[in-house]
Amino acid sequence: MTTAVVTAPAGIRGMIQGGVTGANYQIAANGTVTVDTRDLPTLLGAGFVTNVGPTGPTGATGVTGPTGATGATGATGPTGPTGP
Repeated sequence: MTTAVVTAPAGIRGMIQGGVTGANYQIAANGTVTVDTRDLPTLLGAGFVTNVGPTGPTGATGVTGPTGATGATGATGPTGPTGP
């Protein structure tokens, strides 16, 4: 089963039922629910939203490159006054 995460319209909580598969889904406290993609057309028509689209998921972040060289040391400041 291929799944997608959708977000429920404001105020919709609890259980929903897929229009194609007839499966029951529990909406999470944050308003999202993972559903069978065959149920997407019905849910999208009912106001649910998803980020499923033509672009695929973001790939992993690459490794951090090496640290650059340390810059030159700055000039020495003036000498302080001579003590007593």
